[in-house]
Amino acid sequence: MLNLPPRPPAELELVEGSASTTRLHRIKPMPQGAQRRRIKIAVAGSGLAGLTAAYLLARQNEKLQHVTIEVHLFEKSTTLGMDSQSVSVPLDNGEKLRVDVPMRSFQGGYYRQLIALYNHLDIKLKCVDFTYSFSHLRKLVTSNETPSMGTFFIYNGQNGKRGLGLPSQYLWYYPHGKPIRAALQDFASTKLFPLMRFLWVTLTFFACYVRFVLISTPAWRLSFWGSPTGETLREWGERTRPRDIVSRCLGFDASWDDFVRTVVFLLFSGMCTSSDVDVWAHPVEEILDYTWSTLFANHFVVADGVQDVVRRLSSHLDPESVHLSSPITQMLPDPTNPGMITVVCPNTQIQGFSHVIFATQATHAVPILSTYLEHLSPTSKLWSDTDRIIRCLETFEYRQNIVVTHTDDRLLPSDTRDRRDLNLVRFQPSRDWTGPTSPFPGKSHICMPPTFTMATHSIKSETSSQCIYQSTNPIIAPSTDKVLSVAHLDRAILTVQSQSAVRELTMDDPERAAWWALLRGRPKAKVLGALQGGGRRRDMGSDRTSPGIWMCGSYAYEGIPLLEGCVASARMVVGQGVMRAEGLDAWDVLV
Repeated sequence: MLNLPPRPPAELELVEGSASTTRLHRIKPMPQGAQRRRIKIAVAGSGLAGLTAAYLLARQNEKLQHVTIEVHLFEKSTTLGMDSQSVSVPLDNGEKLRVDVPMRSFQGGYYRQLIALYNHLDIKLKCVDFTYSFSHLRKLVTSNETPSMGTFFIYNGQNGKRGLGLPSQYLWYYPHGKPIRAALQDFASTKLFPLMRFLWVTLTFFACYVRFVLISTPAWRLSFWGSPTGETLREWGERTRPRDIVSRCLGFDASWDDFVRTVVFLLFSGMCTSSDVDVWAHPVEEILDYTWSTLFANHFVVADGVQDVVRRLSSHLDPESVHLSSPITQMLPDPTNPGMITVVCPNTQIQGFSHVIFATQATHAVPILSTYLEHLSPTSKLWSDTDRIIRCLETFEYRQNIVVTHTDDRLLPSDTRDRRDLNLVRFQPSRDWTGPTSPFPGKSHICMPPTFTMATHSIKSETSSQCIYQSTNPIIAPSTDKVLSVAHLDRAILTVQSQSAVRELTMDDPERAAWWALLRGRPKAKVLGALQGGGRRRDMGSDRTSPGIWMCGSYAYEGIPLLEGCVASARMVVGQGVMRAEGLDAWDVLV
């Protein structure tokens, strides 16, 4: 539980604090006999965005004197969403290892608001500077065959301090008992040329990496290469290819193409967990922002798993207001007050909501808002506002991901010396391959098409030598008897079209978008977009005839759809949206 100070008496106001410290001062007491104004708010979805929004709203009650905020959290699953897919794996020593599904790691620099939330909650973070291996799969195999993977690149972590590893295919050991001359001849004929080629490729990749980092810096983008807004990764890679005569003579133009196609593409294929087509069509501006923000930054995970995050975020919610197994199916105008909303679930119907916060997928919010639209007058401003929100949300796209937790090491590089914390595998068929290029029949529930990058995380317990593996979008089916869990998840992807739609939900603050802050790598100040709140932010009068309709989640914030967007968008919806629409000063507990 959170180690929070006791709730202050009515005549004291919380004006500043964190999860463990607060500062109080006296305020004027509420007049005797006066009634507290009650504001009911529905939060749809209990992922990180929904839990953060509900937590921040519930904490406002510690400051407010004349107003009570009543938060209702609606979740379709039987458990709160952020931890609903995680599994507890029994180990050979009798203990259980909790495995987060999907893996939720984050990196300093980019995840500023997520880390601020975790620090506020006193959540223990564990630094895990992942090592990576990059491999090619030559042919698809059944669950009974052993695949052949060739590792071509190894990154040893610690922000590059450990350098690169030498893949096993280039290693050579002196055979004992063999004459030195014969051994050297064997080395020269079998290993020397491949090793020299590998060293040359590594050297050119290092030069390409330095160039990639320079191009990703805000100052360089503004000064030399122009804004990449609206440009895809494929278009950017072609535009930034070196074209001078020296680079072409040295083959640096081809090296740049190889670097973008292998290292950059593979890394962001694994991070975005989407297909080849989607990654190549990904807006490059967000990729460059991520690269620059995370430069020399460490990777972290939550030490006690996301179940600890869920427990702490939900600790301030009234258990009677947490509605599990209760997906919202309809949203109707309140019969007693058109400025409020009635939420309909399969087993219940609750009236009197002044605000509804959609912390679900955009595709899930659209049908709910459509039922609300059907009950509004087509000539009303509220109908127009809601219709614009629906059309905006329809722009966002999702892709199904498969996450398999298992103990089958066949999904890792064939040679154990090539295995690292994160192992990225691409299907690159050999020239004589004539087999299928899609999952084998009957395996589509556990395999993705080979147009995806398979990322396998090796999970090790501190108290056991047993290894657990978690493969995201496997293109090889693990052995059935070694599968521990299979989860099917939908992941938001960013397109050029949705990149524009995001700006209707979150936009740069025109008054605080200083160019010198951008050059120093600081995040741009953000404000809510024009569609947030529906008509509520426009209707600030005392009658408040429009309910508040808000969107938060990874897709609703600028950048690659990741955990940072969940926290940042929820924080903005609460502080800049709900509280301001109610004429209240927001207490930002994360400051």
